[in-house]
Amino acid sequence: MLDLLYVSFNRLAYTRESFESLLRNTDWENVSTLFVLDDASTDGTAEWLQSRIDEWLRQDGGVETVFYGDRFGGPVAAINWYLDHADPDEDRTDRFAKIDNDMVVPPGWLPELLRILTAHPELDIVGMEPMLGPPEPAPFARRTLREARHIGGKGIIRRRTFEGCRPRPRGKNGYFGFTEWQLRHPQITKAWATPDLPAFGLDQLPLEPWRSLRAEYVAKGWQREWGEYPDDFSGYWEWWTPVYNEVAV
Repeated sequence: MLDLLYVSFNRLAYTRESFESLLRNTDWENVSTLFVLDDASTDGTAEWLQSRIDEWLRQDGGVETVFYGDRFGGPVAAINWYLDHADPDEDRTDRFAKIDNDMVVPPGWLPELLRILTAHPELDIVGMEPMLGPPEPAPFARRTLREARHIGGKGIIRRRTFEGCRPRPRGKNGYFGFTEWQLRHPQITKAWATPDLPAFGLDQLPLEPWRSLRAEYVAKGWQREWGEYPDDFSGYWEWWTPVYNEVAV
């Protein structure tokens, strides 16, 4: 069991697709509490999330869910908010997963990462960004680890990682600070799951309408500029069908 932390700030089109993938492709029997933290969005994202969560809980039962929609100061601050507000009983769960609202997760992603973390009790953080290719669906018995100096913001993290030291958000919208914190503390063990799971960021898709949405969101200051995935990365997203017709590809 673990807690699941979903972090959003504006980018409604991304949020709808990423949250739907989370609802559909997460093995909820592995989740104790879903924390949905919205950083005071102004484009309807918070309202949509609240409505979708209510619908999900009514229709599917869901799991215990906490929604927070006031300003907290970025994805790094979201981790600190979670650590301050989650149940401290480590007999219930000693780890949490973090997914941002631009990440689409595939079926089986959570038990696969949990299997890896359970098999490696010495590991503090396991990341899931696309980087090592080609991707393989879960389950995949030969998936192992590749040591890392730092990972991105998506993956599973043990709570013990933050004992005595926490990351400090910095930069525009609090986007920065997690990487620097990992580099300052080499005793924290980090690794990538390899081969990759077929998860991907909507903000890096080399396709429309995602390319235009990225440009719009960057211009509005709602996200950082990222380079696009290479065309031969299509194995990461070819399994995926968008839910909402107005952004179908």
